[in-house]
Amino acid sequence: MFRSAVSQFDSAKEGSAQRLAAQQVILRQARPRDGLTLWHLLSRVSEVDRQAVYARLSALIPPPADTTREGILRLDRAMLDSWWNALDLGDIGLWRHWERSWPGPETQHK
Repeated sequence: MFRSAVSQFDSAKEGSAQRLAAQQVILRQARPRDGLTLWHLLSRVSEVDRQAVYARLSALIPPPADTTREGILRLDRAMLDSWWNALDLGDIGLWRHWERSWPGPETQHK
């Protein structure tokens, strides 16, 4: 159900009831191993909804000491990067390099 909710969230129109319902399922069912999903969700929801995402993510994976709630809620890049690094998925610099160099779907079929 979690994966289905993530898919629904991704395909639903921003601000729609379907997207909000999917977001609620995601937050309710998220486990510590879903920290990456919640981290990405922080920047994909409204400022009001970001508070709920922050609360769930911080309950599952406490934010690093060098971050603040306010900084995360305003999407401070350095603080988000620090929290990413706390997820033990490798340094954020590696992700940013890969993200910039990956030929996304729009360039793969040309």
